[in-house]
Amino acid sequence: MSLIVILSETLQATQQSVATPLQIRNAVDTRLAQLWTLIQSHQAVYFANHGVYWQGIGTPTQVPQDGNGALVDFTVHPVYQSDDWSAADFATIPSTLPMMIEVHQHIAPDGFGFTGIATVVISSATWKRAQGVGPGSVTFGWTQVSS
Repeated sequence: MSLIVILSETLQATQQSVATPLQIRNAVDTRLAQLWTLIQSHQAVYFANHGVYWQGIGTPTQVPQDGNGALVDFTVHPVYQSDDWSAADFATIPSTLPMMIEVHQHIAPDGFGFTGIATVVISSATWKRAQGVGPGSVTFGWTQVSS
């Protein structure tokens, strides 16, 4: 077997093992579906106890790239709220995630709401998607926000 054939086969195998942007976003969607149920349950309890929804600062603090997991920082929280990710009873969140997740609370003229936003970087392009609940919230599918 020639060196050219070996290099060609190695390149093909490498190209086949690299996940496509759609595969990465789909994998993130699977993880998000699990987390979203947990977040909604937490928000209902938090709102009943505090009169506002909980706000989660983006974690991991660096946006994961190309489907690779990054370490979750359970200690981040807004300056006005002492409750962080660990206090939010998110014990089932793994120590690494393939996306940054953040939760924003909203106080609108017609009530309270919250929006969860997921962010990933794929081949140097930043993608976001959001799911919202209640007034002032926003929902949109995967959208490329930078290249």
